[in-house]
Amino acid sequence: GQVVHFHVTLLEGSAFVWVGGPRLGIDDLQVAVPTKYGPLPSVASIRGDVDGPGSNLAQKLSRKFGMLIYLSFNVDAEPE
Repeated sequence: GQVVHFHVTLLEGSAFVWVGGPRLGIDDLQVAVPTKYGPLPSVASIRGDVDGPGSNLAQKLSRKFGMLIYLSFNVDAEPE
């Protein structure tokens, strides 16, 4: 099994969400913001993979809560 930690900080009009293992750190950082120009929030990768799981999750959270989401997703894939 893999230990996963969560930390959520609610800010005024936005939220910072950190997900990771015991190693800690910010190897991945995405930002998602709702836009009036389309149904899906826009996502920008500040650090890490543009098409990684963090950008997908940031977009979904931003859509769900209608706010700016900063997401750091630092969970390594389990070995097969």
